Amino acid sequence: MSEFKRVSTADAFNHLQQGAIFVDIRDLNSYQQAHIPNATHLDNQGIHDFLANAELEDTIIIYCYHGHSSLAAAHFFADQGFSNVYSMDGGFTAWQQDYPSVCDDTVEE
Repeated sequence: MSEFKRVSTADAFNHLQQGAIFVDIRDLNSYQQAHIPNATHLDNQGIHDFLANAELEDTIIIYCYHGHSSLAAAHFFADQGFSNVYSMDGGFTAWQQDYPSVCDDTVEE
């Protein structure tokens, strides 16, 4: 059975400093309004390219709005063979509360 870990926003922040890959699974509009710096927005259309280009040993931290949907997404990534997968507890809502100055609100086109 594939496994993933849960991570607090504080531990996620430490992973951010170490170059972990952050995956935002919220809707595109929410991502464009604000997201964790360098986070990749993933939806059903982009998942295959991401999986093809990521290394199975990469540290991947997945977040959603409140930390619920990211649990299923983290399980999916673990099932794909990724060994360092985390679901961020509290989601982006908790991140904004804990790290309001560490959000990227630049819309990329």
